[in-house]
Amino acid sequence: VATQSTWGEERFFSIAYICMPVNKPGSQHWQLLVICNLPALADSKGRSSDRGGHTPCLLLLDSKGGTLAGVDKMRRFLQFRYELEHGRWPRSEALEDDSDALPLRAPKVPRQDNAYDCGLYVIKFAGLVAEDTATAREPPKRWCTAREIRELRTMLRQRIWKLLPSSLQAVSAQIKRPES
Repeated sequence: VATQSTWGEERFFSIAYICMPVNKPGSQHWQLLVICNLPALADSKGRSSDRGGHTPCLLLLDSKGGTLAGVDKMRRFLQFRYELEHGRWPRSEALEDDSDALPLRAPKVPRQDNAYDCGLYVIKFAGLVAEDTATAREPPKRWCTAREIRELRTMLRQRIWKLLPSSLQAVSAQIKRPES
């Protein structure tokens, strides 16, 4: 799994899974886009490759069940990145016009029950993808529960509280100290 900070350090198309938090334009909602199996996207003859059952796709994980705006722009970016690394795009059709080469999939994932937990779901989804792909090389079969999201919120709140200087903790009447 790669993060944006490692994109320049290694060949993009050698990375099996790339997690990208995506902010929906005009909203405060966050989704997680996982670019899956890029090494299998195209072989030297420009045919789709399915290395060991790992078909390339874009995986949209959205705790509100939304859609991804600009999927064509993501495909265009990936083709641009391929051309930077390998030269000419090997397919006759541009990637942004070829949804079969890199389909968008939106598996059923847990839904948030409020207007503010989307960031926690993105963090949890990314962690689950990283854990499962490190061993199984495929996205998780089990996602998370609302209880796990509440526990994540509590754990992050406690960690942030511990990082705050004591002087800031004392004056910060609006921040309720989490229970230990």
